[in-house]
Amino acid sequence: MTNQGKNAIHAVLFRVKARPGNRNKLLKFLKQDQKESMKQERGTLRFDVFQDPEIEDAFYVYEAYEDTAAFKEHKKHKAYKRWQSDKFQSEVVLRHNNLRRLAP
Repeated sequence: MTNQGKNAIHAVLFRVKARPGNRNKLLKFLKQDQKESMKQERGTLRFDVFQDPEIEDAFYVYEAYEDTAAFKEHKKHKAYKRWQSDKFQSEVVLRHNNLRRLAP
């Protein structure tokens, strides 16, 4: 069996670290974004938040969408716009790294 003819899933994996003293604010945001995305966005398949095992202020986030169009729709929502805002990034996020998949 092959995946020929099937739509590709659009996936995002990143690591984010909160600024000192902002762990709870970041975690609250991630959990709210997770809840809203899974409940309200038709194409969101997964939105998982993982605690970094070594650094309390850091998290890994995995998001999976039916396709690129579903991810584009996700980017129109309030939570994504807040995430992208200079204010949120400068006040809450210390570091954000997108992880890239290695070629097979």
